[in-house]
Amino acid sequence: MDEVVINSAQLSYPKQFGIDTSTCTFPTSMLTHLSQLFPSVHGSWLLSLINAAPYLCCATVSCWLNHPLHRWLGWKRAIFVTYFISSVGCIWSAVTNTWWHLLISRFFPGSYTALLLGV
Repeated sequence: MDEVVINSAQLSYPKQFGIDTSTCTFPTSMLTHLSQLFPSVHGSWLLSLINAAPYLCCATVSCWLNHPLHRWLGWKRAIFVTYFISSVGCIWSAVTNTWWHLLISRFFPGSYTALLLGV
């Protein structure tokens, strides 16, 4: 569900949040353009980070909490709690005003993804 929502939102949120997508290509030679690398691809890195946020949560937080959460809450309650957290994150991403709010809100759906992968 989250991937479908963000794929269609990618058409509008870079412009709304002021993310420069006109320079979303890497320089031909990174060694000769090293001083220009980071300013020229800032928009590309930012879009990539926002898109990868659920999977970053899955890898950094949720996978490590999978077993303790199952042990503490049980299987069905753990699924319910993480699904609720994921739903709140999806609704929050719909009402964000800045790119960093969108990044934080996109982090939460990864909790449910990791729990489903760990089952």
